Amino acid sequence: TSNLPEIRKIVNNYDFGVLVKPGNSNDLVFALRRLVSDVELRIKYSKNAYIAAKQLNWETQQNELLALYEKIITNND
Repeated sequence: TSNLPEIRKIVNNYDFGVLVKPGNSNDLVFALRRLVSDVELRIKYSKNAYIAAKQLNWETQQNELLALYEKIITNND
């Protein structure tokens, strides 16, 4: 994926992808070849991406945000 700040943070935190410089076709080719040739890496990235998707979906984020709001309101009473 493109090595942009927010994307980089998520990919690095969950370790599920190869970052490439935007617009750099050589980096992209290298990353794709690495993924094609390394079965274990693809499996690892697939498992980690699944974990990230479960944790970063809107429903999970919504619940965490609501819990934070409730904590803030309770502490201010």
